[in-house]
Amino acid sequence: MAMNEPDADDAGGTMSKEQAQYRNGNPLKHCGLCRNYQGDSCKIVAGSISPYMISNEYNPHTNPLQAQGITFSLHGSEVWRKKREARRQETGKGSVGKAKQAKGKTRIGKQSYD
Repeated sequence: MAMNEPDADDAGGTMSKEQAQYRNGNPLKHCGLCRNYQGDSCKIVAGSISPYMISNEYNPHTNPLQAQGITFSLHGSEVWRKKREARRQETGKGSVGKAKQAKGKTRIGKQSYD
């Protein structure tokens, strides 16, 4: 180890970027989403820290909704996905719902069209 790199024992619980393997993050995992990130610094890794990078010390914040069994993704919640699949199986089609006919008008939800 070089002389200018802080040791975990000597620097109050911080380690060098090399020791933590500090590198580019990705949209779903990066320092900005970590519990250890504090503005432009880290509780564990020494030096200036970018919110877009990641290290081996990454510790993500937990989602309070996951504790209730609700999970989210880029395409909606699991609950929504399960309901959509159930509707598709009921109708036997790939579409989510059907347009209803009412007295010569097409009705979608509460809105009627000629």
